[in-house]
Amino acid sequence: MSEPFKIEKGVPFVDSHKTYPFAEMDVGDSFLVPHNTAPKAQPAASAYGYKHGKKFATRNTADGLRIWRIA
Repeated sequence: MSEPFKIEKGVPFVDSHKTYPFAEMDVGDSFLVPHNTAPKAQPAASAYGYKHGKKFATRNTADGLRIWRIA
């Protein structure tokens, strides 16, 4: 019988909230996220904002997803 998943040890956890610079942002600051990682960035901004009482706005651009801190 084959195992459906391989258990691995010692793989470091990557917290998506720490991947993005939400904590360092002031109102009016923004950063660009490449298209290939954009689907995870918008929900991360929303979750971080909800948890920390901050607001973010996102817009798709030709270069990627831009995230602004708006409040």
